[in-house]
Amino acid sequence: MSALGATVAAAARLLDGVVYLNEDAHGEQLSKQQLSTSLLGQNRRIKALEAELEAARAASEAARRGQETAEARLKDAARLVASLRAEVSNGKVALREHVAELLRTQEALAALRAGRAQQDG
Repeated sequence: MSALGATVAAAARLLDGVVYLNEDAHGEQLSKQQLSTSLLGQNRRIKALEAELEAARAASEAARRGQETAEARLKDAARLVASLRAEVSNGKVALREHVAELLRTQEALAALRAGRAQQDG
């Protein structure tokens, strides 16, 4: 496409110096040259927009993958939090049981000491 543009530009430069016998023909040639130049500019703009669109698509895809990764990490974190909460809850129950057992043992020891003190006394 750029070779065609270069050829058209070269031909346009050559035609600028030509002497026209007919003013209408000269006007028509200028019009074609302007259209050709405009077409080349529009083609460049289309290529630039296509590249921009492709870059936007790639960025969108990267963002989508990033969002999916973040969502997966969030789900993993939620599972870990749920697991830790369950462990803490189980730990609380076990701690309560151990504290109750410790209190019973302390009461039994206190009763034994009281009983010995009465026997010795």
